[in-house]
Amino acid sequence: MPVTLPESAVTFTGIRNSFLSQAARKTMWTPVLLADGQANEQNYALGWRIDTSTRMFGKDKPTAIIHHGGQQEGGASFLVIAPALGVSVAVMTNSGTGAARQAVQDTAYELVRQLNGNYN
Repeated sequence: MPVTLPESAVTFTGIRNSFLSQAARKTMWTPVLLADGQANEQNYALGWRIDTSTRMFGKDKPTAIIHHGGQQEGGASFLVIAPALGVSVAVMTNSGTGAARQAVQDTAYELVRQLNGNYN
């Protein structure tokens, strides 16, 4: 599976630069309430899902992440940001199968682990 870390996607996250202001990131990464004022089940913000994940470091070290993935004919992609770690990763493949979508997610999470220096 070809993997790339597209510089433009990672730059857009603003993790290591001022491409986006702190205020813009806060707005984009704050889950939106539903019309009735209730929190949405998916913690969906402005184009992003906001989660706490144990996929990278296990249940003893839950990690706040911001992510968005996509699948289209002939391709799949996943962008994950771990703000507290100062890491953002984008993974894309030229296969649009369900297995490819899972593979780009798994690869992105593993790269976050490795880039954080906690890879065993």
